[in-house]
Amino acid sequence: MLRTVWFCIWFCSNFFPNFLSWEAIAAISAVITAIFTAFAAVGVFCAFGQLRVSKKAAIFEVMKELDNEFYSDKFSELRKRTVKLNFTDPVESVECEDLLDFFEKIGSLEKEGLIPLEWIYDYWSYWILHYWVLCEKQVYKRRKETGDGTYYDNLENLFSKLAKLASQKEREAKSAIEPRMAEKEIKEYKAGLEKELEKFKKEESGN
Repeated sequence: MLRTVWFCIWFCSNFFPNFLSWEAIAAISAVITAIFTAFAAVGVFCAFGQLRVSKKAAIFEVMKELDNEFYSDKFSELRKRTVKLNFTDPVESVECEDLLDFFEKIGSLEKEGLIPLEWIYDYWSYWILHYWVLCEKQVYKRRKETGDGTYYDNLENLFSKLAKLASQKEREAKSAIEPRMAEKEIKEYKAGLEKELEKFKKEESGN
């Protein structure tokens, strides 16, 4: 399309020199360039939007697979065994590892920016917060034995972020209990709704 337009301009300027002045050709060229630049920008914007949608869809698929794994019969049994043994001997039990491996994987995905923290909070924060507290003694013991301070460090960092977010949401929930508007503003809104009610009553009565 662009080549065709340029060919027409070139043809007219060479074979019909009196038809278009060089000033007119320059103006037309500028307009054409601006139009095609705008089309290109729109194309990039649309492609970027599609990429964002595709990325979100991919994240949802990953989270769906993780959620199915977590609520599988195998994991339900693992969670039950982990709770029983760690309440009996929280330091020596090795039953935490399979469960913590799962949460460590989620921590790694969050660290790389592949899963938003808010989504992790909505899906698994209850379990991550509780099981980390249950198993942290075992983690610290293993770090001391091996000298490896990175042992489940992604999970520990995720725990800290989720605990902070949970505290923030708890404060917000408490503030939401009381009305946020002043009494005067509330009365004004109610007065507006009373007018609305009167209007409906008149419509129903036919007046």
